[in-house]
Amino acid sequence: IKKHHLPYKYTGDGSFWIGGKNPDFVNVNSEKRLIEIGNFYHHQNNYVEKRKKHFARYGWESYIFIGDKLDKKIILETLGVEV
Repeated sequence: IKKHHLPYKYTGDGSFWIGGKNPDFVNVNSEKRLIEIGNFYHHQNNYVEKRKKHFARYGWESYIFIGDKLDKKIILETLGVEV
Protein backbone atom coordinates (compact mmCIF):
# COMPACT_ATOMS: atom_id res chain seq x y z
CA ILE A 1 0.00 0.00 0.00
CA LYS A 2 2.78 2.43 0.88
CA LYS A 3 5.00 1.41 -2.04
CA HIS A 4 2.25 2.06 -4.60
CA HIS A 5 0.75 5.06 -2.77
CA LEU A 6 -2.66 3.39 -2.49
CA PRO A 7 -5.30 5.45 -0.67
CA TYR A 8 -5.80 2.98 2.18
CA LYS A 9 -4.86 2.88 5.83
CA TYR A 10 -4.35 -0.11 8.08
CA THR A 11 -7.27 -0.73 10.43
CA GLY A 12 -6.70 -4.39 11.28
CA ASP A 13 -5.54 -3.23 14.70
CA GLY A 14 -9.16 -2.73 15.75
CA SER A 15 -9.21 1.00 15.03
CA PHE A 16 -12.19 0.78 12.62
CA TRP A 17 -15.26 -1.47 12.67
CA ILE A 18 -18.15 -2.04 10.27
CA GLY A 19 -21.13 -3.78 11.83
CA GLY A 20 -18.98 -5.65 14.32
CA LYS A 21 -16.32 -6.70 11.78
CA ASN A 22 -12.83 -5.23 11.59
CA PRO A 23 -11.41 -4.93 8.01
CA ASP A 24 -7.65 -4.89 7.43
CA PHE A 25 -7.53 -1.68 5.34
CA VAL A 26 -10.04 1.07 4.49
CA ASN A 27 -9.96 3.76 1.83
CA VAL A 28 -8.95 7.24 3.01
CA ASN A 29 -10.53 9.17 0.11
CA SER A 30 -14.07 8.92 1.50
CA GLU A 31 -14.82 5.94 -0.77
CA LYS A 32 -16.48 3.03 0.96
CA ARG A 33 -13.89 0.50 -0.17
CA LEU A 34 -11.96 -1.94 1.96
CA ILE A 35 -9.27 -4.58 1.60
CA GLU A 36 -8.82 -7.79 3.54
CA ILE A 37 -5.92 -10.21 3.27
CA GLY A 38 -5.96 -13.76 4.61
CA ASN A 39 -4.74 -17.31 4.22
CA PHE A 40 -6.52 -20.58 3.46
CA TYR A 41 -5.97 -22.03 6.92
CA HIS A 42 -7.82 -19.29 8.80
CA HIS A 43 -10.34 -18.31 6.12
CA GLN A 44 -12.28 -21.31 4.83
CA ASN A 45 -15.87 -22.17 3.90
CA ASN A 46 -17.39 -19.23 2.03
CA TYR A 47 -15.38 -16.70 4.05
CA VAL A 48 -15.04 -14.29 1.13
CA GLU A 49 -18.72 -14.40 0.20
CA LYS A 50 -19.85 -13.97 3.82
CA ARG A 51 -17.54 -11.01 4.43
CA LYS A 52 -18.45 -9.28 1.16
CA LYS A 53 -22.15 -9.70 1.92
CA HIS A 54 -21.70 -8.35 5.45
CA PHE A 55 -19.80 -5.24 4.35
CA ALA A 56 -22.15 -4.65 1.39
CA ARG A 57 -25.05 -4.30 3.87
CA TYR A 58 -23.28 -1.17 5.08
CA GLY A 59 -22.54 0.12 1.57
CA TRP A 60 -18.91 -1.01 1.39
CA GLU A 61 -17.16 -2.50 -1.64
CA SER A 62 -14.78 -5.26 -0.56
CA TYR A 63 -11.56 -6.53 -2.07
CA ILE A 64 -10.70 -9.74 -0.27
CA PHE A 65 -7.58 -11.69 -1.15
CA ILE A 66 -7.10 -15.17 0.29
CA GLY A 67 -4.11 -17.37 -0.37
CA ASP A 68 -0.99 -18.83 1.12
CA LYS A 69 1.06 -16.97 -1.48
CA LEU A 70 -0.61 -13.89 -2.93
CA ASP A 71 0.28 -12.50 -6.36
CA LYS A 72 1.07 -8.79 -6.04
CA LYS A 73 0.36 -8.17 -9.73
CA ILE A 74 -3.13 -9.66 -9.51
CA ILE A 75 -3.90 -7.67 -6.36
CA LEU A 76 -2.77 -4.39 -7.93
CA GLU A 77 -4.72 -5.07 -11.13
CA THR A 78 -7.85 -5.91 -9.11
CA LEU A 79 -7.48 -2.61 -7.27
CA GLY A 80 -7.14 -0.75 -10.60
CA VAL A 81 -3.43 0.05 -10.30
CA GLU A 82 -1.34 -0.03 -13.45
CA VAL A 83 1.55 -2.48 -13.16
